[in-house]
Amino acid sequence: MKKEDIIYKALKDPKFKRALEENPKKILEKEFGQKLSNDVKIKVIEEKPNEITLVIPKISNETKITDNELKQLAGGTNVLRPCCSTNPAGCE
Repeated sequence: MKKEDIIYKALKDPKFKRALEENPKKILEKEFGQKLSNDVKIKVIEEKPNEITLVIPKISNETKITDNELKQLAGGTNVLRPCCSTNPAGCE
């Protein structure tokens, strides 16, 4: 299961979405089938209409990555298409 699968499930299932918002760590541990470290914090943020959420991953200054690895880390998502909150089918 990937994070996209979790997002899709939350968009399709209001009960799952509510549980994810209330206790994201517990839900992700269940969905991924593994325990997360106690120091890991999970935030669930629902975008509002006309809002785009941009998450910039933390990379250590000592970490050496290639341009290709950086593109993969960035995900290659079209951030100018904030359709999932209003039309989940349009994001597939």
